[in-house]
Amino acid sequence: MFYLQKIIKWSPAIIIFAAPLYLVQLKFGWFSTNALEILMAGFLLIWLFYSFALFFVTPAPRPSVSAQGGEGGKAGVQINLGLASRLEFTLTLPKGGNDRKEAWRSQFFLPIILILAGALSSSLAVADPKTSFGILKSWFVLPALFGWAMADLIKEKEDIKRILIAWISSGVAVSLISLIYFWQGKFTFDGRLAAFYLSPNHLAMYLAPAFLVSLVLGFFARKDAEKIFLYAAAILMAVVIYFTFSYGAWLGILAGILVVIIVLYFVPPAKAGVQARINLDSRLRGNDTKKFFIVFIVVILLIILLFLGNSQKFINLVNFDRSSLQSRLMIWRSAGLILKDHWFLGIGPGNFQGQYLAYQKYFPPYLEWAVPQPHNLFLAFWLQTGLVGLAGFIWLYILLLKINLSLWLKQKEPLALALLAVLIYILIHGLLDTPLWKNDLALIFAVIIFLTSQIGKFEQNS
Repeated sequence: MFYLQKIIKWSPAIIIFAAPLYLVQLKFGWFSTNALEILMAGFLLIWLFYSFALFFVTPAPRPSVSAQGGEGGKAGVQINLGLASRLEFTLTLPKGGNDRKEAWRSQFFLPIILILAGALSSSLAVADPKTSFGILKSWFVLPALFGWAMADLIKEKEDIKRILIAWISSGVAVSLISLIYFWQGKFTFDGRLAAFYLSPNHLAMYLAPAFLVSLVLGFFARKDAEKIFLYAAAILMAVVIYFTFSYGAWLGILAGILVVIIVLYFVPPAKAGVQARINLDSRLRGNDTKKFFIVFIVVILLIILLFLGNSQKFINLVNFDRSSLQSRLMIWRSAGLILKDHWFLGIGPGNFQGQYLAYQKYFPPYLEWAVPQPHNLFLAFWLQTGLVGLAGFIWLYILLLKINLSLWLKQKEPLALALLAVLIYILIHGLLDTPLWKNDLALIFAVIIFLTSQIGKFEQNS
């Protein structure tokens, strides 16, 4: 049991570090998978075995349904489901108003169910659902189950730290490998760095969240060794992101940093967080930090203006007739027409490319033909999970923004602020691309969701 505990304790961190292994494709007859999916499935099996083993070692709590009163006499129904303490999942169903004792994790339950239900119904609505079911498994079900199991194993903040180190270290490893491609002169046709990813945008979308987490946590780090590691990681990833020449990534990153600055200095703390605000490191109250952030943004903008202007992509952007922006406008117009005909159930996950080509007859010749996604996060969810899935995604995203902002204002939790910056990045970059519709990005989003639930748990218990 001791060795099993060690394995299951480190498995989530190892899998997060190995997220790019989704590119290692495997096929067994008609069944296709990849190395990342095998790792996640193996972890889930071990987790289930471990939970059942605990069931026989310690008495399992009997499933119960009990009514309890909320504040002001508001009744609520609390359902406890569990095989053992590690499988316990509490869902509070409030009656007659908001129950403040609702478990943080339960807030994500219904929107996640809506997303899964939307993706499933959209998959069933298409003539050949094989592709849709494959994506449903890879980008929805497995990441959600992994996140749930990961959260179940988090018992203290040290467990969260292990996950964050794995996440950032994965970004560092990808950046180092990408620099090898850079030194070997391996670029795309327009001079952009993609490394071993299918496109430069894929590389940028994977590194940008880890970069923001490193930058924000580095600012709050108290130990010199941690600060050096986090800032060095952020600088390394920023260099690689720069050479991808992904304008969407940089717009999202700058938006995330801007929100951090606004929240730090211009949003007053909640009453519950006044003492935490007083105890916060004095550097947050000094002008030096404000100057640092202002200088940082100015330097980033100068880098973009002075250096990106010489890139082939920028030259193509100036040539508006065949620019990437013009291509996206055409893709969005086509997506809008597809959506008009499939507004409720959608077209099923992974079927945009086929529908996009089928609707070509309604437009002038496309500027871009290979378009697996509609280059917009909300269009992607609406088209491929239907109206139900889109509603669930918007609900979930609002909850994530609200909870992380609240945790910062009340508790001054640096991780909540870092995750808030990542969520803003995804939102802004998602206007131009689909930074969640990929195996590794779906895994990272699941990590963000369930890390948020665990920060909330610690906040409630503190």
